[in-house]
Amino acid sequence: EREVHRMHYLLHENFQAMNNESAVTKGDYMKMLWEKKLGGEEKEVEIINLEIAEKMASAKVNISGKDETTESYYYYLYKNGSGWQVLHILPYQLQKT
Repeated sequence: EREVHRMHYLLHENFQAMNNESAVTKGDYMKMLWEKKLGGEEKEVEIINLEIAEKMASAKVNISGKDETTESYYYYLYKNGSGWQVLHILPYQLQKT
């Protein structure tokens, strides 16, 4: 589901999502959600690795959609007084050797 209101609180004020071309700020990301350019599709999430160190966490995640494509990301989270917030989302690709 596309829950724009909840995402506002889930994303840290300094949130950035990176792609191969640029960085997207929290404001830009929220606008894309509001305009239905992101989200709203059923996805399967697989957490490959999760590391937590006090108020910081990183998760290596694979996200698969109905079209059988898999996107892979690192999520970096920060724990404040009200809970965990997403600070950064970075793509990753496995290197072919």
